[in-house]
Amino acid sequence: MTILFIDSFDHYIDLSQKYTGSRYATISSGSGRYGTAGVHIGYGSGSSPGYFYKTFSSSEYIFTAGFAWTRTVDRGPMVSPCQIVEFYYSGGVSESVSVSLGREGELYIGTGSNSATTLGISTRKTVPNKSYYLEFSVLCDQSVGQATIRLNGTKWIDLSDVNTSPYTYYGNIFDTVKIHAGGEPNIDDLYISNDIEPLGDVRIFTLYPSLDGATSQWTPSSGSAHYSLVNESPPVTTGYVSSSGSLTDLYEFDTFEYGIGTAQAVQLNHLLASGTATTGTLDIYGKLTSGSLSYTTSASGLAGSQTTYQYKSFIIDDDPITGKEWLLEDINTYQFGIA
Repeated sequence: MTILFIDSFDHYIDLSQKYTGSRYATISSGSGRYGTAGVHIGYGSGSSPGYFYKTFSSSEYIFTAGFAWTRTVDRGPMVSPCQIVEFYYSGGVSESVSVSLGREGELYIGTGSNSATTLGISTRKTVPNKSYYLEFSVLCDQSVGQATIRLNGTKWIDLSDVNTSPYTYYGNIFDTVKIHAGGEPNIDDLYISNDIEPLGDVRIFTLYPSLDGATSQWTPSSGSAHYSLVNESPPVTTGYVSSSGSLTDLYEFDTFEYGIGTAQAVQLNHLLASGTATTGTLDIYGKLTSGSLSYTTSASGLAGSQTTYQYKSFIIDDDPITGKEWLLEDINTYQFGIA
């Protein structure tokens, strides 16, 4: 299994820095389920539903998306079932596999434009202002497709040998996950993977640089400390570190508050922009070290013309130093950074 993306929504306020598109969706403090930040999705004029979505650079035939979901109203102003989450291929955006919220709080799994074809309906019903951890898993296939909805680890709908491929022209693939306004929800602790088996209720913590690490090769915009220019929440881009070559900056991070246990993954988030518009692509890497041992991620390209800030996220499923699952006590001793 590969975890493709995670988001706690705690360290930034601009969805456009991480997501492909959004409307009527806002990061706000207190919208998260533990009194932290989360995303609230509402409606615009004319009952126009809000959303935010992420399109990945590679396509998958399996997606699982998990997130904390609290609907704040019965349904929202839409007459038909209101969509909650959908998977689709960006080349066939009008067709999808999705979960929708019904009039009585029941959930639907459907395919086609706005879930036109219903595959399954839950017998259980959700209620407003209750936090659920919702996980939607789909294997995309025209005859042996699978689709499952779990709330708080319990299966509400479980389908197999169904047509979950609503567009035959593009094949059995997805590349986009879209979270919708059904129930005008608050969203928190999002993960996306390419495995049919969900992770279960996931809590995502954000750690910030607390000291300069063993290598400080980037240039600070002011002063001599590097970490204090990149640890604000939300980010303040008037202070920064910069590099014009293949240089490394490492940081020590806040101590994880739960010092014993394991983590599903670690994601490094770098908020980046090209200082001067140029042609070509700049290769950016995530990096971590433990004593004399180090690991560098594969490259992620930053367009030279990208003069507005965007996040480059590097997700690492297992600890590359030990080759095993992440131990929280090891995370507390590692240095993380950029190269």
